[in-house]
Amino acid sequence: MDACDLCLADDAVIVSEPNPPQQGRIALCRRCGLFFARPRLTPEALESFYRSDFTGDAGARAITGEEGLPTPKKVRSEERRVNRWALPLIRRHIDLTGKIVLDLRSRSGALASAMTSEGAQVIPVDPFPANIDYARKHRKLGRAQQMPMTELHRLADIPSASIDAVTALTVHLLAHLLSPREFLHNALRILKPGGWLFLLEKDVLRPNYNVARPTPFASGQAHQYHLTRESMALYLKAAGFEVVQCSIDPIQATGQNRVIVVVARKPDSAVTPTDLFLQPVAIAPILAKTRRIEHFWYGYALWGKGRRKWRKIKRLLQTLS
Repeated sequence: MDACDLCLADDAVIVSEPNPPQQGRIALCRRCGLFFARPRLTPEALESFYRSDFTGDAGARAITGEEGLPTPKKVRSEERRVNRWALPLIRRHIDLTGKIVLDLRSRSGALASAMTSEGAQVIPVDPFPANIDYARKHRKLGRAQQMPMTELHRLADIPSASIDAVTALTVHLLAHLLSPREFLHNALRILKPGGWLFLLEKDVLRPNYNVARPTPFASGQAHQYHLTRESMALYLKAAGFEVVQCSIDPIQATGQNRVIVVVARKPDSAVTPTDLFLQPVAIAPILAKTRRIEHFWYGYALWGKGRRKWRKIKRLLQTLS
């Protein structure tokens, strides 16, 4: 499991030693520029972590307990994000009426419910039972189904060319998977020709106001991969997607990182990507930026706080106009 998931090369340099100790070492692939945990957790260890210790989701068992549900505050925050950002993004590219949509890491089902109201047939999928219970009981999403995080990359039992759109816009997905490469190949497989993929992902080299310390990679052992806009674009092209958008979103962000928004399309006819990894990426600038974030984290944090405050002011002005 030490080879790069993106280009499959076994040529990487360690850029971060374990800190905190359970985090593991982080390597940078010399060929494609992907950051990844080395060694990566086994499927059994990762699934055990999600079942008992993971706190990065409102529906995680470590937060809700055995019988709990996501808190109303978290659910309302999810709904605001869907209405303000995720649903308008999807509308700009497709008419949801009659479309079959697979919504991954669907959380409480806010986006799935909104797309259902637009006329889509939505299959919400989430790894946490509390989220599935909320989606079924409170949002009446009877097709909601649980799938372990360690199985999401397989998209098993979903027929080829049966889905119009795959969405994962409620929370980032790829960094948590056992293999983003396998996930994207399977997403391409299940999409109909001309079908759409909508994703968001954290960019580890574009910090926000709550900068991860002491390294940009100190964000928890659940992250087996740390993506950038550049490595995300390579992943999409390697899988055979037509990249419509792969950029840093001006609105959506997490406390730690700015967010990559992805809009990609399955070509009408199969495309075999070539020459993506013939020339190794220049890793010196990537390493230099990593060190700048480590040494000047406070400046990045101040800039992120200013950007966050300006967004709040803009939203207020928009509501008043």
